[in-house]
Amino acid sequence: MAATAVTSVLGLVFWAVAARSYDTAEVGRSSAVISAATLLATLAQLNLGNVFGRFLPAALDRQRRMVATGTGAVLLMAVLLGSGYALMPASAPLLEGRAERLALPLVVAVLAVFALQDLVLVAVGRAVWVPVEGLLFATAKLGLLLAVAPLWPRGGILVAWVLPATVAVGVVSALLLPLRVLGRPGDGPPRGRLPGRRTLRESVAAEYATGLVSTAVPFVLPLLVVHRLGLEANAWFSLPWMAATALNLLLWNIASAMLVRGASRPGEPASTSPARSSLTLALAVGTAGAVTLWLGGDLLLSLVGAEYAEQSRWMLRLAASAAPATAVVVVWTTLARLGHRLVPLVVAQTLLGVGTIAGAAWLLGPLGITGVGLAYLVTQVVGGACMLPGVLRACRETPAAGEPDAEPARAGSAA
Repeated sequence: MAATAVTSVLGLVFWAVAARSYDTAEVGRSSAVISAATLLATLAQLNLGNVFGRFLPAALDRQRRMVATGTGAVLLMAVLLGSGYALMPASAPLLEGRAERLALPLVVAVLAVFALQDLVLVAVGRAVWVPVEGLLFATAKLGLLLAVAPLWPRGGILVAWVLPATVAVGVVSALLLPLRVLGRPGDGPPRGRLPGRRTLRESVAAEYATGLVSTAVPFVLPLLVVHRLGLEANAWFSLPWMAATALNLLLWNIASAMLVRGASRPGEPASTSPARSSLTLALAVGTAGAVTLWLGGDLLLSLVGAEYAEQSRWMLRLAASAAPATAVVVVWTTLARLGHRLVPLVVAQTLLGVGTIAGAAWLLGPLGITGVGLAYLVTQVVGGACMLPGVLRACRETPAAGEPDAEPARAGSAA
């Protein structure tokens, strides 16, 4: 978790350096392009990361095949989505020239596989590699930005972001996964049982549905800001949203560990259930992060410039204040996945996503980017309050043993 925090800080430093090296409009444009590419990459992943987290630990003999099949599907979706977006008129204000339009599908593919590989490493008990890769990526893109900023007044931010990710994907795909990880016992808990095809199909469908909604929030909002308020406003929006997203990333890392542990030990007693410890840790991290950003937010923003501190202060405070409620949401969501409660999971994620985006669209006019922070805070608080009773009940009860529709993993059988 400390490595994740350092990586998040380096990410904020990256944008601070970008803001001082490029004009505000270029920072806003680059941020919007990265947001769009990341959104498309996340959609292209089909939310397979959560499927891998739940089922890959039990698939020791099938791991290579499952990961190869999943990665192939993700690459195909990434190229299709990236190509489609590059051809849309809506991309015209963001993509400059033919080169950027041609490169976008490849950028989406790289970012999709880059994120998916981290989730594979966590799922097979090799999470120790994730912070190492994250630190190297954050350091490399910051160093590259410092190198290209004097040379490329346009597009340098995008190059500094994408090139290190491309190198990381190549190294992990060619060396780490096939030689050191897949098909080998990991460092995580003992494996459970691989479910049948029906459960896998249902889980993949539900995860894709939730992924369409939940990933829309952190990446559609910047695009909404650009459309309604312009590129400069998106530059003021991007830094506080990046800080809030970094805090949320810590919470979802806790949820990922809870998912892998719960899937591997479905019958452990409530006294050692991951729900209780995960909720405690997530609330502690969320509360500490919210307080830190409230007290230190002005200092963080002032490092970029006085204009950023003036325009972004309340957006940062409101978005950060949602973290304790988000902690409850991520634990409830993980419990729903472990319990195969797919319909409530899809409904809850849909309501949260639609509520945030609709609220932001409504409040952007009268409140500017502060309205986005308020909409996000209200949605998370209401959602967390509704989910809290179920989470507390799960912390007291013994989880049901076994997985639905379970069957032992067999070598060589189709997933």
